[in-house]
Amino acid sequence: MVKKIKADAVEISSDAVKAWEEMIGRVAGVAVPLGIRPKDISDEEFWLKDDEQSLEVRCRMGRINVSMDIPAGEWRWNTKRN
Repeated sequence: MVKKIKADAVEISSDAVKAWEEMIGRVAGVAVPLGIRPKDISDEEFWLKDDEQSLEVRCRMGRINVSMDIPAGEWRWNTKRN
Protein backbone atom coordinates (compact mmCIF):
# COMPACT_ATOMS: atom_id res chain seq x y z
CA MET A 1 0.00 0.00 0.00
CA VAL A 2 1.34 3.43 -0.87
CA LYS A 3 1.23 6.22 1.69
CA LYS A 4 0.67 9.91 0.90
CA ILE A 5 3.26 12.19 2.48
CA LYS A 6 3.57 15.97 2.72
CA ALA A 7 5.72 17.63 0.07
CA ASP A 8 7.83 19.39 2.71
CA ALA A 9 8.67 16.03 4.31
CA VAL A 10 11.13 15.18 1.54
CA GLU A 11 13.94 16.75 -0.45
CA ILE A 12 14.16 15.76 -4.11
CA SER A 13 17.42 15.79 -6.08
CA SER A 14 17.87 18.46 -8.72
CA ASP A 15 18.06 15.72 -11.38
CA ALA A 16 14.68 14.33 -10.30
CA VAL A 17 13.15 17.82 -10.24
CA LYS A 18 14.49 18.49 -13.74
CA ALA A 19 13.12 15.17 -15.03
CA TRP A 20 9.69 15.91 -13.50
CA GLU A 21 9.60 19.42 -14.98
CA GLU A 22 10.59 18.10 -18.42
CA MET A 23 7.90 15.42 -18.28
CA ILE A 24 5.25 17.91 -17.16
CA GLY A 25 6.27 20.17 -20.04
CA ARG A 26 5.87 17.34 -22.56
CA VAL A 27 2.47 16.36 -21.15
CA ALA A 28 1.34 19.99 -21.14
CA GLY A 29 2.24 20.14 -24.84
CA VAL A 30 -0.34 17.42 -25.41
CA ALA A 31 -2.85 18.73 -22.85
CA VAL A 32 -3.16 22.28 -24.18
CA PRO A 33 -4.54 21.21 -27.58
CA LEU A 34 -7.07 19.09 -25.67
CA GLY A 35 -8.37 22.25 -23.98
CA ILE A 36 -6.71 21.74 -20.60
CA ARG A 37 -5.79 25.07 -19.00
CA PRO A 38 -3.23 25.84 -16.28
CA LYS A 39 -6.03 26.14 -13.70
CA ASP A 40 -6.91 22.49 -14.49
CA ILE A 41 -3.52 21.30 -13.17
CA SER A 42 -3.58 19.98 -9.60
CA ASP A 43 -0.89 20.42 -6.99
CA GLU A 44 1.78 17.76 -6.86
CA GLU A 45 1.31 14.90 -4.43
CA PHE A 46 4.05 12.66 -3.07
CA TRP A 47 3.46 9.01 -2.24
CA LEU A 48 5.85 6.67 -0.44
CA LYS A 49 5.93 3.36 -2.29
CA ASP A 50 5.47 -0.04 -0.66
CA ASP A 51 9.20 -0.67 -0.53
CA GLU A 52 9.56 2.58 1.50
CA GLN A 53 12.61 3.45 -0.60
CA SER A 54 11.07 5.04 -3.67
CA LEU A 55 8.60 7.87 -4.09
CA GLU A 56 5.96 8.56 -6.66
CA VAL A 57 5.09 12.14 -7.55
CA ARG A 58 1.65 12.69 -9.08
CA CYS A 59 -0.56 15.44 -10.45
CA ARG A 60 -3.60 15.75 -12.68
CA MET A 61 -3.90 17.86 -15.81
CA GLY A 62 -7.62 17.91 -16.34
CA ARG A 63 -8.47 14.28 -17.07
CA ILE A 64 -4.82 13.26 -17.58
CA ASN A 65 -3.03 11.59 -14.66
CA VAL A 66 0.70 12.25 -14.60
CA SER A 67 3.11 10.35 -12.36
CA MET A 68 6.81 9.60 -12.07
CA ASP A 69 8.76 7.28 -9.80
CA ILE A 70 11.67 8.77 -7.90
CA PRO A 71 14.12 6.03 -6.93
CA ALA A 72 16.07 5.76 -3.69
CA GLY A 73 19.12 7.99 -3.89
CA GLU A 74 17.18 10.74 -5.69
CA TRP A 75 15.29 11.83 -2.56
CA ARG A 76 15.69 11.92 1.21
CA TRP A 77 13.68 12.81 4.27
CA ASN A 78 13.78 16.53 5.05
CA THR A 79 15.52 16.92 8.39
CA LYS A 80 15.04 20.72 8.38
CA ARG A 81 11.26 20.46 8.63
CA ASN A 82 9.47 22.41 11.35
